Amino acid sequence: MTEIQSVGWYGVLSLLLLQGNHVLSQPSSDLPSTTIQWSTRLGPVLGLNVSLDNGSSFQFKGIPFAKPPIGDLRFRKPEVPNAWSGILNCTTYMDACMQSGTHVSEDCLYLNVFVPNSLDASAKRAVMVWFHGGGFISGSGSKTDGSTLALHGDVIVVTVNYRLNLFGFFTTGDNSGNYGLWDQMLALQWVKDNIGDYGGDTTRVTIFGESAGAVSVGMLAIIPQNRGLFQRVIAQSGSSVGPRNSGVEAMKVFSRVVNELGCSSDSSVSTVKCLRRQSAEQLTIAFYAAFNAVQDASFTILSAMGPTIDGELFSEDFEAKLTDYESDAMKFFRDVDFLTGLNSAEAGIFYKDLLRHQREFPTFNFTVAIPASIANNNVIPTLVRQLYGNCDDISKSIADRYVYPIPNGDLDAQTSRAIKLYADVIYHSQAFRSLDAHLGTNAKTYQYLFSHEPRWGLVEPRPLWLHGANHGDDIAFVFGLNEMYPSDIPKDDTELAISRRIMSYWTNFAKSG
Repeated sequence: MTEIQSVGWYGVLSLLLLQGNHVLSQPSSDLPSTTIQWSTRLGPVLGLNVSLDNGSSFQFKGIPFAKPPIGDLRFRKPEVPNAWSGILNCTTYMDACMQSGTHVSEDCLYLNVFVPNSLDASAKRAVMVWFHGGGFISGSGSKTDGSTLALHGDVIVVTVNYRLNLFGFFTTGDNSGNYGLWDQMLALQWVKDNIGDYGGDTTRVTIFGESAGAVSVGMLAIIPQNRGLFQRVIAQSGSSVGPRNSGVEAMKVFSRVVNELGCSSDSSVSTVKCLRRQSAEQLTIAFYAAFNAVQDASFTILSAMGPTIDGELFSEDFEAKLTDYESDAMKFFRDVDFLTGLNSAEAGIFYKDLLRHQREFPTFNFTVAIPASIANNNVIPTLVRQLYGNCDDISKSIADRYVYPIPNGDLDAQTSRAIKLYADVIYHSQAFRSLDAHLGTNAKTYQYLFSHEPRWGLVEPRPLWLHGANHGDDIAFVFGLNEMYPSDIPKDDTELAISRRIMSYWTNFAKSG
């Protein structure tokens, strides 16, 4: 187990995006439990039977789905693990993949299985596989307890770790990269091969995720070789299309890391060998320093980390895949059931970062409002320049749509428009493009909007102008307001009812589309 102290502003933000400011503390439970041994084709496992309010949960934590990606396996596709001997202890979570914080390790490719009420290999329960968010920088499948969701819907929930940041998405431009996605694919193959031992139905597998997790499931749904690994997709606040990492921003980060560690070489093979000789801690510290430097240089909506066009999984722009209806990628995507949606105030958390760069307004209190002048003079030009280059006509059209006429004196209205502008660019437009590409198929297509403003938030104090559901506010409701719910806030009957309804929607979709 490793502790990495160097975080930086984006490290803090990406942690908050996952589950709040307790992201990297190990979850614990005071609920009564007993151990249970269970036989699987890979060997016997020791899990927990945990008592819940309305039943029980069988939990098997820390099951390896790949060899530890260490040594020569660093910056390589994951490999199927060796069989274990004896009884595998699956009563505690394994460490998160390398990132800032505590309880992290490069040996991190494990998953967790949550089974409701009874263990029965013939039960044929629907399966839901969760991929966490965190900007492809941070996060862990072990931070999300799937017990309440599994029990509520009588489904099996699987949560997955996958490699992140430099370890998951490093590329020299002439090697594959996308190792984090390959991890996810191998985890799904594990589910296909083994979840039946826990009573799962491999013909009813739903992949779901939020933010970077939603981007992940969107990507997985346009990779034809995944056919048969899952049948349904839920993408919460994220999509495979839209402003995405082309590799340019990532290469800026990687170049800084390589130079900082003295691994620069004309040969990418030599560079990778040098990086493999560095400790995981050295790589992580160098990564965050480089990432923060690149992000601090100027605000960008282009992700500097995540899946890239690698010539293997992806040979063309992600959005182009959704316009070629005869491609294998589109045929696969249009064969799976698809549910996607957004929160009503998605952009709120990211405006705090964008406004951090508006240093020419040092005296304006951005916790109170976002005036129209900021949207018109700063936000719109920044977005247009990064998406289309310098194009005054586009800037004017956007301003006419979102800024003018300015509601004089009504800062709430001006702020609402600014948030809608940013949310439309980052989230809404690509969600609609994904929905449009999926419509008209034999598969089922659904959209949702989550608008409830919870009594707590991922970022505190909550800005006065932020109303509705912020980015990430939906996660706790999907999982039954369990350990993600702040312990110092009494659970509210209204919010419990909202959570139960969402869990019913999600699990019903998983069971029957």
